[in-house]
Amino acid sequence: MILLLACGIGLTRAADDYLGAETVLQRAIEEREAPESDELTPAAELKRDLAAFREAANQLPPDEAARQWMALADRFRSLDPAGWTGSSRSDPPPQFKDLIDVLPPPPAWNALESVLQERPRPTGESEMADLGLRLLVHTLTGNAAARMEIIEAIQETARKGGSHNAFRFQQPLNQIGEALLATVDDPDVVLGTLDRRLATVRSRSGSQLSIPNLVALVGEEKAEAFLRRALNAGNVQLQIESGSATSRLARRLTLELMESIKEPQWALVNSLDAVELYEALDAKFNPEEREQSGINVPGLPLPISIASTPRSHQERQAQGYFLLGLIGRERIQDAAALALKLGGQEDVYVPHEALRVMERAGHTRALADFFHELLSQNPELNFWNEYVDLSAKSGQTQRMLELARSAAQREDTPTGRRATIHQHLYAALLAADEIEEGIDELRRVALLGQSAAGRSPYSLEDPASLGIRQATIGRLLDRNDWIAEGIAMARQHLITPAEAPFDYGHASGYENLTSLLLDLERGAEAEAILAEGLANDIAARQELGADRFWQPSDENPILTSLARVYHRAGHHNDVLLLLDQAPNWGVSDLAGLIDDSGGSMFAFQQFGLSRGQPSIAPMAGVALIEAGRTQEARKIANALLDMRPGSDRGYELLFQLGGDDIPGRLDDIFRHDPFEERPLIWKARWLLDQGQLEEAERVARQAIAIDPSDGEQGPGDRMRVYAVLADIREARGDSREAGILRGAVRAVRLSEQADTWYAAGLLKRAVNMYQEALGHFADAYCIQSRLAIRLAELGLHEEAEAHYRRAYELMPDSFGRIESHCFGCEKAFDGQRAQNIAEKVFTDLAARTPDKPQVHYLLGYLRTDQGRYADALPHFRTAVELDPDYLNAWKKIQEISGEVHFPMAERERVTLELLRLDPLSRRTWPDYSHLTDLRALWAAVEEAATHQPTPPEELLVLTASKADIDRRQEELKTLGADGFFGFGGFGGGFPDQRSLSPQKAIAQNGFIQAAVTLVDSSSH
Repeated sequence: MILLLACGIGLTRAADDYLGAETVLQRAIEEREAPESDELTPAAELKRDLAAFREAANQLPPDEAARQWMALADRFRSLDPAGWTGSSRSDPPPQFKDLIDVLPPPPAWNALESVLQERPRPTGESEMADLGLRLLVHTLTGNAAARMEIIEAIQETARKGGSHNAFRFQQPLNQIGEALLATVDDPDVVLGTLDRRLATVRSRSGSQLSIPNLVALVGEEKAEAFLRRALNAGNVQLQIESGSATSRLARRLTLELMESIKEPQWALVNSLDAVELYEALDAKFNPEEREQSGINVPGLPLPISIASTPRSHQERQAQGYFLLGLIGRERIQDAAALALKLGGQEDVYVPHEALRVMERAGHTRALADFFHELLSQNPELNFWNEYVDLSAKSGQTQRMLELARSAAQREDTPTGRRATIHQHLYAALLAADEIEEGIDELRRVALLGQSAAGRSPYSLEDPASLGIRQATIGRLLDRNDWIAEGIAMARQHLITPAEAPFDYGHASGYENLTSLLLDLERGAEAEAILAEGLANDIAARQELGADRFWQPSDENPILTSLARVYHRAGHHNDVLLLLDQAPNWGVSDLAGLIDDSGGSMFAFQQFGLSRGQPSIAPMAGVALIEAGRTQEARKIANALLDMRPGSDRGYELLFQLGGDDIPGRLDDIFRHDPFEERPLIWKARWLLDQGQLEEAERVARQAIAIDPSDGEQGPGDRMRVYAVLADIREARGDSREAGILRGAVRAVRLSEQADTWYAAGLLKRAVNMYQEALGHFADAYCIQSRLAIRLAELGLHEEAEAHYRRAYELMPDSFGRIESHCFGCEKAFDGQRAQNIAEKVFTDLAARTPDKPQVHYLLGYLRTDQGRYADALPHFRTAVELDPDYLNAWKKIQEISGEVHFPMAERERVTLELLRLDPLSRRTWPDYSHLTDLRALWAAVEEAATHQPTPPEELLVLTASKADIDRRQEELKTLGADGFFGFGGFGGGFPDQRSLSPQKAIAQNGFIQAAVTLVDSSSH
């Protein structure tokens, strides 16, 4: 049609009067894009009118807004699917959630309810859609009685329709049930909901029924009656949170009803107390295994048996609990027989939480002894992970080393299992400072990992990672031979042949190797390695067909690492050239790569590499400044400060750009996020530079109060405020305090170096460095905590105790309203010894300082680590009573709300407090699904939205990458697809929470979701 039209134009003109190619092409494009008719379809009209209503709703009188919205809803329900504008992702058909997105504000909600009440309820095909609409409106107004009436009508209508309706409306009925359980405190409603769900799931074989902590919700008597019905129903697997009173009751009833139950309730074997339950289930549901496949153990009346191949994940988990339960009861022969059968399975499951329970109960040494004896006779069994860990915790590392050496040399040990033993052995040798032997074992693991026999089905570290680890150790110990060998090993296994698919799993390897080479000042070598990797990356992407799903990582790790090489070398033009000419950034504009991750977290944790490595956006900003393109650099700096205000890189860029508006910009960042201390730190720096010392000190101490430990920052950035404050105190003539503060910073920097040694596996040497760090500042809780944990990992428990005690004493003054555990402090309450010390220290502190909220918070934190959630709740409540702005205490209350039942009103308050204190949801993720006061939610989200920055749409066009994306988009369109599915690089790529609207928050409510599903499923 286009060609005919173009030719037709030419026929009416003189032969030499050409329009020109540009005009013809332009008209052709316009013809292609123009609609075939000026008349829009009803669906297209609806979409247009929805957009217009969104803009007008806030200005309309409530009654008029309600009337117009209801008219739009009616139009949606009457749409003919044949009239939809399209089905592509760029032009999707309207859905009822689009009506939720344009809901008018709360003043119109009562009017919506009035409109519906004036209407008669329809019957037939329109009935369910109308009920869904009524469910929506009664939920908005909080009319619980009317909502319950509608829910009952929905359930009755579904029942009347028979199995067809039951299947058709299964999803909204499930959503309603979940919402009732999450929002209703009435025991009868809770039980009625569960009974209906039970009736639904029992009709399908093998269905699971998730049951909340029913004893807390409805009392033990009613809970028992329901559980009896559920256990005797058949075809239903009960899922109940372990450790709860309901779980204990269900285990007791299952044993009592064993003769009548028809389904093996393996999921209830979720505790060390479930030994009898496992044996009873095994006897009833695995009789053939018990008779034919058991392992006879002398002195036992019956052989222990398990299925050779567990029938489900729940059964495999039950086996793990059963094994530990037998050990806990000192039924060692039974446990050994079971372990012999279990240990040959590659997917054997030993529950971590059950191990922790046994350790807290004082069984660590007994567990280590059990696995030692078992593996001494049967080194092929798959229990080495547990044994190595338990040996360290019980101070039996040397015995473990001897057994591992022996097992690794035994010819009857399978090759794959021997490789696993070598892997544990090298790590243990490095930790014990037997480094030469450890490096030899590391080499063996790398060689075994290159062969199929060594790699599969057993899990080994890949040779590239092992090579980087060896080279890192060589750098730390000044062993050039180890460096050269390790780099060669890593390079060999990172560089994938161009004809093979590029493995994005190598991403962290390239980052880690680049960091190592830069630390060695071998940037040119890093460039050469990355150049090979980049060529393979581009070749592999060209091999991906246009019809293939393709989704890149947030930043192309090879390109980012290459840019970092040039950045460190001062070759800023090369950074800009990469941005402009590399075709594989995966995004069209730098706006899609705003990120402060600073390199791979894996790199830091595994190899001690810096989390402070710059990501591409700050490097681009510096390069633009060097090129004199300061306006573009300022846009990048502002985007970084808006979207990632916790990163020091954005502030460095701001200060490099300069300007009179720096203090105002910093104030604006802090006003929008009062729990982010970085703008205060940099403002204190600016005030110091201006000679405003008194104000600088006030601001610096304000920053310290927010998060004294500053643990979320990477090496080189942590404790920055103390360095600034030291300079301020020095300038004010207080050299004594300045010296103390600088000692604290030196201590943290030395502990960061120790982290590098620890991450490389050199635990004993790391411990010595932590001890040295304490010589500079003994009152650093994070160093005391890390040292205690490292000593415990080496089995030096008595030495660890003093450092645990001091760390716990320092914690209350080291925590603000938020706290961020530094690397290595995450397991501060791990193990019975540590928890016993914490118990005494925090209890004493609570008695001495009852008005200090951090002490009560820490007691609650300890209780959650112990699995005592009900006991934790009062401590967190006390913390927020003493300090209503204690963000992390509110956060902990939300976290345990799934474990402990407390009134709905309190749960709603917790969510709203989190939204008030953290409106950008940078530290918390409020759960809106259970809120019933949607007016309050609307107001809270509306206020939070005033703090939300607008994600940048354009910062710097990545020319070649944009062209590559456009080409792929066109290729996909010719195949009937529509763009890269889930592609995150066309806009800012930020989570929905960053652009949260009141309508989006309300849409997360369970009843609202059910209403949307009902209207959608019954309208078309």
